[in-house]
Amino acid sequence: MKIKAFGAIDLLISILIMAVAFMIGMNAFRGVNLPLQPQGNDLKSVQEHINDQISEIEDARQKAAEFEKEMQNEFK
Repeated sequence: MKIKAFGAIDLLISILIMAVAFMIGMNAFRGVNLPLQPQGNDLKSVQEHINDQISEIEDARQKAAEFEKEMQNEFK
């Protein structure tokens, strides 16, 4: 008679295998340094970034309005 559920020993063995695989995977990332903070002259304040985006949006709106006026003048 076979039991279809995992036993406690099977569960412990699977946890052990996953732990070994995790340790091997973490060794692959040992030499990787991820920059968490921007460095040097690339640092830009949030306000400047927002101002640049707002000016781009305003330019796009102005161009869209001019294009709409040109299209209306063509069809008249």
